[in-house]
Amino acid sequence: MEDLTFDNQDYIPMLDNWQYAIVDLHEIKLVLHYQDLRSVLKWCRENEVYVLSQGNAQVVNLIEFILAFYKPYLDHLKRTKENWKTLFWDYVCANLSGILAEKREQRGIANQYKPKTNVETAFLKKMKDL
Repeated sequence: MEDLTFDNQDYIPMLDNWQYAIVDLHEIKLVLHYQDLRSVLKWCRENEVYVLSQGNAQVVNLIEFILAFYKPYLDHLKRTKENWKTLFWDYVCANLSGILAEKREQRGIANQYKPKTNVETAFLKKMKDL
């Protein structure tokens, strides 16, 4: 019979930092600005975030919570931006240069508009004079 010993690092990558992958419900309560853990449990249930119970502690997976928390924002980005994945990553990682580059690109597209009629020209002139 074979020896079935495993190196833990083959089984669980990031074994040294696994404690950072889980978040206690008390911390989630602070993020959500809730007063009661029952409200946090309800939010987790409604947003399909699985709550693990270990002894007296109740915890959730950090990545699963982040994705559920930002789901409305992700849906907005998916509807409005082609590069929504990059933008979301920039926001989550606080990559200000990536966010500002997107804003400059949007402003450049908006500045490319050329009025086609005299009415449009007059309207834009009045808007600039304001």
